[in-house]
Amino acid sequence: AAKASASWEKIFKLGIAAGCHIGFGSYLAITVGGACPAIAEANPGLQKIIFGAFGLPFGLIMTLVTGAELFTGNTALVTGAVMEGKTSVKDLIKNWTASYAGNFVGSLILAYLAFKSGTLGAAPASVAIATAKCSMPFEVAFTR
Repeated sequence: AAKASASWEKIFKLGIAAGCHIGFGSYLAITVGGACPAIAEANPGLQKIIFGAFGLPFGLIMTLVTGAELFTGNTALVTGAVMEGKTSVKDLIKNWTASYAGNFVGSLILAYLAFKSGTLGAAPASVAIATAKCSMPFEVAFTR
């Protein structure tokens, strides 16, 4: 109920932080996990583990430690509070809207910073991921 009763502005600002954290985790995964082609060639499974170990876990840890508002967590927590009668549907919609918008803005900020820094442009992993995602049919991309 406390998450739901926070102001829109507070949830939005904390949502921006969470979007940056998760984006940074992805950035870290691509720059560390994607920068080991010798491992990928010799042991693709190990390279996938390295890729995964540096991505989402770091983003989630940063989000948890700072108390930022991640939409996926708010979806579970605030929905549960509504079901238990501890908050209103109006607060649920406010929380979802503010956290989703904040996460989106935060991810765009981090993407812009990564673009301006030029650190991912020549990275083979980022090009390979973008090519693979843009090459698949819409239904496959949507399902994944």
